[in-house]
Amino acid sequence: MFAGCAATTIRGSHTIPRSASIAAIAKQGHVITPAFSQTDGKMVARLIGAQHASVFPGFCETHEQLFFAYEKIGYIRSEMDVSRQLFRSVCREVVRLEIEAAHVEQTLREYDEFRRRAIEQLIRQRVSDETVTLSSFETEGPRADFFQSRLEEIQEELTRFQRDFYSAAAAGVDVAAHSGLAVSVVELDRVVPVCLSGRANFYFRTSDGVNHNVRVVVVVIPTPPVTFVAIATPKAHGAMLDAYVASRFANPLTLLAAIECWMLHGTDHWFLSPDAWAVIRPPAQQAILNDILDDTNSIGAFYSRTIFNKLKRELLSNARASPLLSSDTLAEVERNIAPWTDIEEAG
Repeated sequence: MFAGCAATTIRGSHTIPRSASIAAIAKQGHVITPAFSQTDGKMVARLIGAQHASVFPGFCETHEQLFFAYEKIGYIRSEMDVSRQLFRSVCREVVRLEIEAAHVEQTLREYDEFRRRAIEQLIRQRVSDETVTLSSFETEGPRADFFQSRLEEIQEELTRFQRDFYSAAAAGVDVAAHSGLAVSVVELDRVVPVCLSGRANFYFRTSDGVNHNVRVVVVVIPTPPVTFVAIATPKAHGAMLDAYVASRFANPLTLLAAIECWMLHGTDHWFLSPDAWAVIRPPAQQAILNDILDDTNSIGAFYSRTIFNKLKRELLSNARASPLLSSDTLAEVERNIAPWTDIEEAG
């Protein structure tokens, strides 16, 4: 993924730092990640080893060292670290889209071949005394149309994402100040037990009445005792990102709610501490997994369920005790978290 490099990639580059982040929230070396079950046709929570979490074929051994500085010390500390992590996250999304496009393309070829052989067999049955080979044919049907439509959709998204994000992110690899992305970063003084990196979007209506689809890259990296949180978009949408951040990064509670929203309305590329998952009752777990397949919401809408109850209770308790919050502000915070209180925890 590094421009101009012809070397072979290592087997698995970690999008999210493994030793500094994934391992920090793992239990017995494992984390929870959502996955689609081909058997059940629904999302399931899969236990995966920390060494296999968030890997993709992205960089050769030499360019993998770009990320070694902050992985070694255990946290992201500089503007350069931020830029390189964002580049890493962008590259993973490019590769994922390329792999998905190749998979759908292969599925379409296999389906066409299946149809060709089936039609060839039908002709042979009708004219059994002849040698028949069907060299080419045209067919129409909802399944073929679905595969073709899906392929075009992925290819279009890949082209758009590369155009808007890749060059801009690559510009910040060596000189962070030259990054073409608008970036907002915050450090939460709590360990949020999830690692996350991926694409998302929200809608923003400007004063001229135009509704803009703002595409972003989001990153959550817990490095005890803090959690690094970042969101980035092309600079053309910088003012819209500022408006989003002003409401979501306003205080730790809304930031925590935003992270949950990124997990369910944004990307499914996240890895959760097994302990954090275990305290959620099974019906609520399945409801959360089902919500991943619902693409009707963007990260512009808060998520209606809850994942981080324990952290929210701690933060709310601190907010109530804070002399810096007015009664009106506290009332607004409590009103915003009201939907969380009816979710029961296991145990």
